Amino acid sequence: MKSFRFVLFLLVSALLLLLCVSFVQLKKRYALEKYKVTCLAVSLKDYKEGGTAVYYVLTFEEALALENQKIAGIPLVEIKKGEDVRKIKNKKAVLFFKNNVIGEPAVVREENFRVASMEFEKPAGFELIPVDRILTLHSILDKDLQNYNEEETIKRYVRAVLERKINILYLKNPAYLEKLAMALPKRGMILAVEGNNPYQLKGIGFIKNVAVKKSMAFILALFLPLFGFFSALRLKNVSAQFALISAFSLAAAFIIAALLSETVFMLKIEQFAGVKAALLLPPLAVFFILARDNKKLFTGKVFIFLSAAGLSLLVLLVVARSGNYSLPLFPYEKELRDWFEKVFYARPRFKEYLVGHPALLLGLYIYNRARSVANRQAELVPAVFLLALGMLGQTSLINTFCHAHSDLGLSLLRTVFGLFIGILLGGMLILCRKIAKK
Repeated sequence: MKSFRFVLFLLVSALLLLLCVSFVQLKKRYALEKYKVTCLAVSLKDYKEGGTAVYYVLTFEEALALENQKIAGIPLVEIKKGEDVRKIKNKKAVLFFKNNVIGEPAVVREENFRVASMEFEKPAGFELIPVDRILTLHSILDKDLQNYNEEETIKRYVRAVLERKINILYLKNPAYLEKLAMALPKRGMILAVEGNNPYQLKGIGFIKNVAVKKSMAFILALFLPLFGFFSALRLKNVSAQFALISAFSLAAAFIIAALLSETVFMLKIEQFAGVKAALLLPPLAVFFILARDNKKLFTGKVFIFLSAAGLSLLVLLVVARSGNYSLPLFPYEKELRDWFEKVFYARPRFKEYLVGHPALLLGLYIYNRARSVANRQAELVPAVFLLALGMLGQTSLINTFCHAHSDLGLSLLRTVFGLFIGILLGGMLILCRKIAKK
């Protein structure tokens, strides 16, 4: 017991020190992200001089043909791999490359061009360009346009700037231009052209190597929620247990966010490695460790098969529902998301407020009761499943802060709302459980 307390003291002391350093870095990032500036782009055929759009989109050939003509807007030139950018004389131009691959980074760098990195496509060659000359660009793909009406299109573009700090919005449908131009300022965004990327931030000074930062972030995401969970099991009160687990998860989230708070991560040139692993491994570790501790209850081929099937289904659902390639939404989920965005401004994560946090609270309640009462040992089985599912809410909380391109203030609001609603739902489940047992 004394050795555990000593280890806990050392860990908490180190965490507090890291949190102090992290607070300074996150404060800088918050100040940088507070005012969001973006601009609009349309194709040349839809561009009207003096209108709302500030960029007009050109093919490489159009850029060469128009190089001597004076147009009020700024050209946004699409470059196919292998084409010679030296031929473009207009140095105001921003270049964006097919499939987000810069063919000849040295030429782009020497010619002092600014470049646009297209969202959701992994950038290649961008690490060789000065970060102040990289702008982020969002557009809806042609194949996806048919799935969006006017309202949904405008919401998507607004969300891109609000949540992910996009610098350029390229509209394939210019009919929405004026409405989008009115919608952005209503959400506190500024429509203007920035000469260079406005989101430039130096990383934490005592760690220079990006690979070291990513490794540290991954280790923290895996082990801090587990340490918090097994430390909390030593307590007896459900509220204290949940608070301690959440405190360790939040500490991991803030330190990771600070580690990744620098320009290369904010531009997604470098990204947190192991998102799915950090999301799934702690819940699975909780299940297998608790199952091993209670192995008499976790026996039998049928039970093992059902457990494996259930865990496999959970893993598949989480993997499929995370990231840009996900399963279709559940019934009324879209309406619920829209309602949360309208009412709460920042939409909490489904995995946290509706699944993870309520399951963790109910699981802790049942687990505590089952351990303390002899004839309730069988209840440990559903409790273990609930606790593993509940840890998914904690890892999702951490995962929110692993994406440096996301807005820090919104991530914090999303987490607070998720905890608040999840605690309310978890409390209701515990109350229903007590009533059912009377």
